[in-house]
Amino acid sequence: MPDRSRTPLPLLLILSALTACAPAPTPTLPPGPARLAVAPALEAFAIRHFAAWSQVAGVPEFDLEIWPESAAFEAADEGDVAAVLVLQSPPEGWFAAPVGVEGICVIVNAENPLRAFSLEDLAELFGGRSQTWEEFGGASEPVQPVIPLPGDGLRAGFEEKVMRGAPLSGGSLLAPSAEAAITLVAEHPGAIGLIPFNSADDRARLARIDGVLPADATLQDGRYPLTLPILLISPEEPEGSIRDWIVWLQARISP
Repeated sequence: MPDRSRTPLPLLLILSALTACAPAPTPTLPPGPARLAVAPALEAFAIRHFAAWSQVAGVPEFDLEIWPESAAFEAADEGDVAAVLVLQSPPEGWFAAPVGVEGICVIVNAENPLRAFSLEDLAELFGGRSQTWEEFGGASEPVQPVIPLPGDGLRAGFEEKVMRGAPLSGGSLLAPSAEAAITLVAEHPGAIGLIPFNSADDRARLARIDGVLPADATLQDGRYPLTLPILLISPEEPEGSIRDWIVWLQARISP
């Protein structure tokens, strides 16, 4: 009688067994949308114009992400994000496209009747050289500057245009976002803070600077003295949906 224990298994059964033991192949997923890093000061600008662009072009093929500027530049250089929306100049050799104008707005507490300052006044207030609002005809409340974090494009622009090499007050409160700045100014009667124009809402008491109130018209025609260009930058010129968005944004700011 034959020894069936030594009879070879049919080839089909062997292949079936091997297939059952083999791990399932990993499905190939389509690439995700491109990532566009946005500086914190430009969050409101980016979200509003991203939504408006979506109404025109449908769902964009890129996502917005809020990044600190220094990290965003590094991520773009390493290819982790496709482009960066910032208020600072790009590294040498990078692509840069102006896509709008942002204003550096000065806000004060609702109880503060003073709502007009010169650039020289701002240098004294934010530099800590003026200790109380009495020096400007206001109450005896101590002046409390509220400023963005180091490395923020809005802060860098203010330092260049107003402080001109003089240091900001060491007693300043640091606000990581426009929302935080608005909240801090509302909580401190003597506070004076900096926010982007596009982030201003009904809670923000905007001040006139050199006699001019920040508004869409005064930012666009250059009458408001504290404006910064909004730049979309990347190591190479973007393609596809991001490039289309650039063209659309530039059409909106063209005279």
